[in-house]
Amino acid sequence: RLWSQSKASVVFVTHDLEEAIALADKVYVLTAGPATVKSVYPIDIPRPRVASEIRYEQKFIDISRTIETRATNQDCEMNSRHAKGGLTIATKVSRAIA
Repeated sequence: RLWSQSKASVVFVTHDLEEAIALADKVYVLTAGPATVKSVYPIDIPRPRVASEIRYEQKFIDISRTIETRATNQDCEMNSRHAKGGLTIATKVSRAIA
C-alpha cells in the first residue's frame, strides 16, 4: 500500500521467495556473503497483487519453481562456502513512470 501511494523505488531483502514474487517487479537472487547478484528475474504478474490470492495462480507457481530450481542448481555448482545460508532475495519495486 505504501508503494502504491508514493510510487518510489523500493528494495526489500528477504529469504521468502513467495513474498519476493508477490511484492516485486524484479527478483534478485543473491550469493552468500559477501552478497553479489547471482541472477535477476522479471516478475510480470499484473498489479494489484494480493499474495494470498495469487500464490495459487499458475504463473506465480511457474515463476517460483523457475527461480528456486535455478538457484538450487547454481548453488550445487558453487563451492560449499558460498552455498551455505539458503536463498537470499532482494526485490525491486520500480517507480511508476507516467
